Amino acid sequence: MSKRIIKEELNQMKYLFGYKRGIVISEQEMDEAKLIVSPYTLEARNGNVKVTDTKTKKVYAYSLSAFGLKVTVNDFPGGNSISYSVPLKGSDTKEISNDSELPKIIKANIGSREIITKVGDTSVTLKCVFGCK
Repeated sequence: MSKRIIKEELNQMKYLFGYKRGIVISEQEMDEAKLIVSPYTLEARNGNVKVTDTKTKKVYAYSLSAFGLKVTVNDFPGGNSISYSVPLKGSDTKEISNDSELPKIIKANIGSREIITKVGDTSVTLKCVFGCK
């Protein structure tokens, strides 16, 4: 691998993890309230999902619904799961891996007005509230 490619990869990792100069990477705090689906980061904002393209800095916001009800996204604890609540159904946390359906669907359809996917065995609809075409 060329030095240029290695430097690009290191700079991308530093950017994604919020690298602070002068502090060893392993000792720096990571923001675990984000789910990283490279090149996107997902955060819970006002019950919706804020999706940021780390390359272009473009921001999208999606509301979620399931069972015909609004889903309130609370957090992405540990950076590998989604915590949410649904009226009359309560709160739950589901693990999400980068090779699960949700990240794949988001990568393929980001910017779309509506995205339909599954979280666990629940069908979920994401509707764009900001930043889409």
